[in-house]
Amino acid sequence: MRFGGMLSGRVGRVAVASAILLGPGVVGSAFAVPICGTGTDCRSTLIADGQGMVAALEANVAEERDRRAPIQDLNEGIRRFQEEAPAKEAITYCAGAAKEDDRGLKKFARAVKGIEKLTSRGLAPASVAALNAAMTTDIITTVTANVDELEALLGSVTAQMVTSRSRIAKANEYFALGKLGKAADQAQRGYDVVRDPGCEVSMRSCTATFTPDLIDSDVDNSTDFEFVPSPEAASCKTEVLRNGTLLAAGDLTPCEATTDTFDWDSLIADGLDPGDTVTFRYLRSNDTLACSATLTLAPVEP
Repeated sequence: MRFGGMLSGRVGRVAVASAILLGPGVVGSAFAVPICGTGTDCRSTLIADGQGMVAALEANVAEERDRRAPIQDLNEGIRRFQEEAPAKEAITYCAGAAKEDDRGLKKFARAVKGIEKLTSRGLAPASVAALNAAMTTDIITTVTANVDELEALLGSVTAQMVTSRSRIAKANEYFALGKLGKAADQAQRGYDVVRDPGCEVSMRSCTATFTPDLIDSDVDNSTDFEFVPSPEAASCKTEVLRNGTLLAAGDLTPCEATTDTFDWDSLIADGLDPGDTVTFRYLRSNDTLACSATLTLAPVEP
């Protein structure tokens, strides 16, 4: 398969999401941006906050009935962050993951309010109040980072982001006044308002692989290339690099998973040399990298 045909064909049809839906005055479908791309690592701070708070409540609030509701909220929020959101991001689509993240934030915000009441009534010590403030800070920080990420992906400020920034600012104001429940609630609302536009410009997950990643000149020896976009990815753009230098580029086109087979002879026929490294890059609609895969043509053995 020649690069020219490849880039105008199937591989030229892979990579990101449509920015058209996010033009001025246009509201996209109900897609979303999860708190992070994939997995639980990017949610780990909130998960750790919740787990630490549960332990602190169990150790410092004497009556089970007093600590029951915030612990239930925290455990439910942790479950959303730890299990539901990553599963729906990997298996279903971006909107499902973000919806679970939003539900997790709502549970955490409600827990913050409940713990604030316990401390104000003297049912929880200052150490619990300090942990509650730290968790609220992390909620605000997480939402702020999410809006920053979305703005970087869009390359522009939308009405949703303006509203979200306003709510984040309000969250910080409430926090400065010591009103933690209201601060956490405003931060969650700031996240909720930017759930809609995100996935239309962001390829949240993307897999591009070669098996194996070294091609030799043995007869009938070939390697398969496979690109698998995330289910919410609407359109894609491809670049092919030779030894780090751009060799060919495709257009932003409808995205589809594709499998192609490359062998040593066909790549040499395309103008590559033994020892060359070929990289396929899949770009979002704003030209940031979504994922890439690299293979090397083995040198000719003497």
